[in-house]
Amino acid sequence: MKYYKKTKVLPFDTIDIQTVAHYAGLNFNLQIYSPFRWTPLIQRMNQSDEFLKKMRYFQRLKIFEDKHQGELIDTFLFEALKQTEFDYYYDYKCNPGSLPFYGTADFLIYHKEKQMPIVPVLKDYLNEGFTGIGKARSMNSSGPIAAGVWALDNMFTAQQITVSRVIQTDGNHWRLYELTKQGQFRQTGVYYGDNQFNKIYYDYEMQKVILGLIRYSLNQPTENEQALKVVYDFVDEKMLLTEGDKPKPSKFWNFLPQSIRDIFINN
Repeated sequence: MKYYKKTKVLPFDTIDIQTVAHYAGLNFNLQIYSPFRWTPLIQRMNQSDEFLKKMRYFQRLKIFEDKHQGELIDTFLFEALKQTEFDYYYDYKCNPGSLPFYGTADFLIYHKEKQMPIVPVLKDYLNEGFTGIGKARSMNSSGPIAAGVWALDNMFTAQQITVSRVIQTDGNHWRLYELTKQGQFRQTGVYYGDNQFNKIYYDYEMQKVILGLIRYSLNQPTENEQALKVVYDFVDEKMLLTEGDKPKPSKFWNFLPQSIRDIFINN
């Protein structure tokens, strides 16, 4: 794997979603455009005094400019990666290698000793719209998925790593994606501050969640995370138990109403 300094290249977010889905081996309706969202087992992190001081700095800004967006993301990454074996690059172009995916990762988290795993962090802006049930928040998924496929290809080739995670953010809104070599795909909802303008630097509780989300993206589970996963796996197993000898459905979407299956799965 090679990293090059930023030059004029096609950013990941200009790649069409059809090409990305083809190389990722993903299903449009069941995976990419699925209405279901992943809730990872995040361990919230407490902020340091320096971090809180920086949040107050953003609160005092009268105008939030583009440069402040990068500064805000940088502040969260620096805080989350302290006392870990990870660091990050700024504005690195990712060589396409064996895939037609290339572009600029605004930040690229990497293991300082082993170089991997790597976690691309892409800047993007929130898309807001209204549906029949209220306001909907979304972010363009083609860029992060392409970056995730690129990272997964490099990590598997070099170190047989089979899971890739990607962070997408505009500083105030955050989202995590996960892809695996087995063709699995998950994406979280959009995390944001619980205030009038959804500013993360005013929401101290959500800051803890975002710091935990960044730490979770490293795929280096702590003892607490491992223990929590065991508990949730046990609960999930109990919930799927059926009475008597009734066989379990072979496909999980058989639990869904037929009307939903017709729309999203066609099965």
